[in-house]
Amino acid sequence: MTPAHVARLRQFAAAEKISYGYFEPGSPLAAIPCNAVHRVENFRGNVQTRLRKLDEGACSATLLALAGLKRLNMEQHITKIIEIEDMIPAVAQGAIGIACRAGDSAMQNYLAGLNHEETRIAVVCERAFLAALDGSCRTPIAGYACKGNDGMLHFRGLVATTDGKETLAITGKAPWTTEDALKVGTSCGAELKAKARPGFFMWDGRAECMRVSAMRTKHIISWRVDSRKESACPL
Repeated sequence: MTPAHVARLRQFAAAEKISYGYFEPGSPLAAIPCNAVHRVENFRGNVQTRLRKLDEGACSATLLALAGLKRLNMEQHITKIIEIEDMIPAVAQGAIGIACRAGDSAMQNYLAGLNHEETRIAVVCERAFLAALDGSCRTPIAGYACKGNDGMLHFRGLVATTDGKETLAITGKAPWTTEDALKVGTSCGAELKAKARPGFFMWDGRAECMRVSAMRTKHIISWRVDSRKESACPL
């Protein structure tokens, strides 16, 4: 799978509408504008429904998951692939995870055969970044790690206020090991926290809820089995 998204556009001009049907309804990511002159709106439905609404003029462009269009053999609808350099994906986007019981060595050994180690290390880094920021699926946090041509782990992270008016970004580099992936993700998150103004991370006043969510994600890091489409690291 791939964390990339694609845009399907009609004639696209300033001040026209972009749909974001792939966001979770109410997601704070929807508040982050692609461009100040564009209006972003949500409409529901499967891929076919969204494409039909686009053709009917409900919006000027729609964003869809590249992996989904490939699975549906609908790649002919792709107008533009949005690269990592243009929009960092959400943490662990494009990865498949399997959790099993702690202490179940037989199941852990079985799942180890399904594991894609490169993806696992990348996701360890990304999830450590999320946990360091007390993040959850409801917070506007993006993170992407990959193995560069130099054999090193390269990481890019971003966090925003819910209205999208303020963003903080960071990059990191470390040896390609699980331990170093955990360290760089954690340190990048801690650095952004230190740089942020007071109140930056008070997303809807639910800091305690987000801390609980982050703790739960840590619990399954060690035995997450991930598979992300292999491609050249863009970072």
